[in-house]
Amino acid sequence: MSQISNNPYDIYLTSGQNTEKKHKIHRAEVTEPYKTIGSYQTPTGCMEKEIQIKNETIEKWGLPLQTSTVYPNLTYKAYETILIP
Repeated sequence: MSQISNNPYDIYLTSGQNTEKKHKIHRAEVTEPYKTIGSYQTPTGCMEKEIQIKNETIEKWGLPLQTSTVYPNLTYKAYETILIP
């Protein structure tokens, strides 16, 4: 893996039988986090963005769930269906 500045080339793909029209592929820096299957990470394995997102989610939902006045089973359902995913 190298930074774009070290390899400043563009990557293009064609679509189906039409080889005349080319589509430029977006290149991401190796330090730029992106969301894959449920988590943010960089190609280098850095998880800083994922940790930031998780902390924001916990701050947003954690205390309201702990101090909720609804039935405990509904609080647990909210925890399972909103916070965990």
